[in-house]
Amino acid sequence: MVFSGSSQWHYRDPMPPASGRSFCNLLFCHYIPRGTAELVRPKNWARLFDVPELSQIT
Repeated sequence: MVFSGSSQWHYRDPMPPASGRSFCNLLFCHYIPRGTAELVRPKNWARLFDVPELSQIT
């Protein structure tokens, strides 16, 4: 399944109590759409979003 989780409603059903486990293993694969590489670098956030406090992020 591939989708944009930030723009689509999504959820996970609770694990059934009879499963014997209280956790599950998930694998998330992230991608950077063409032309957005500058947005994923925290060093650019203060300038791009005009929030000087973001320059504190390393």
